[in-house]
Amino acid sequence: MLRELTPKEKDFLYSQVTRARGFAKLAIVPYGSGQLWPDSFQTKYLLENLSKPQIAKIFDDPTVVLVLVGFSDVKGSDERNLEISRSRSENLVKLLHRRTKIVNLMRAVGMGGSDIFDKMNLEKNRVVEMWIVRP
Repeated sequence: MLRELTPKEKDFLYSQVTRARGFAKLAIVPYGSGQLWPDSFQTKYLLENLSKPQIAKIFDDPTVVLVLVGFSDVKGSDERNLEISRSRSENLVKLLHRRTKIVNLMRAVGMGGSDIFDKMNLEKNRVVEMWIVRP
């Protein structure tokens, strides 16, 4: 699924995942059809939550990595869906760099089209998941 990564990058990412102490889903950011940036309401809500002391302290550990995994619905071509999902996750990384004090490593990953979140209601598959990885 990680077509944009080289085999060496995939091996490195896999080794990091297998030795991680823990994973936790931090947030799910929904998107509208064709939307590449979160809307102002989602942005405000996300930034408010990331600034809460119990969340902000997670990023005091410089080894914590934030992985942003983008998805799209299954409508359209695989190539276009991969591009949309990658853009969503990369744009969210840009937003977090600009609007927060998080200095931890952030990795954007596009997964393409998906129906894993809801097979009947495809718009629920247009999301970016934010995962905390503790190496």
